[in-house]
Amino acid sequence: MWSNGLISAAKAVAGATNQMVQSASKAAQGKAEEEELIATARAVAAATAQLVAASRAKSGEDPAGHQILSGAAKAVANATSHLVAAAKAATAMQEQAQEDQAQEEEYNFTGAKVKELEQQMKILRLEKELNNARKSMLMNRKTNYNN
Repeated sequence: MWSNGLISAAKAVAGATNQMVQSASKAAQGKAEEEELIATARAVAAATAQLVAASRAKSGEDPAGHQILSGAAKAVANATSHLVAAAKAATAMQEQAQEDQAQEEEYNFTGAKVKELEQQMKILRLEKELNNARKSMLMNRKTNYNN
């Protein structure tokens, strides 16, 4: 009977690992959320912990076996922890890239707006200069007409 508990725990590890691999594949394609990957990694760690607990309960007094089992469990926990950290780092990098792009677009919009305003100011200066030249020409004509 106790072998059924180990088999069930092993199947839980395999199922959780399969889900994690699928989530990692989706994440690599940009189709999965960070939370999905984290949740599946935690499910693998939890299922592994259950398998280790079941194995220890049924294996009896075997210090060498317990050390090997503990080492394997720590390796799984370490690997899932690194996966979660990598997922968080990737998400942070993606968010930073989006923020940088938004700032660049804002800068480009602002830069374009500044350039447009400078051109409008130049047009206004030239129009003012043109109006002053017309007034000067009109005054010269009046002066010449009166003389």
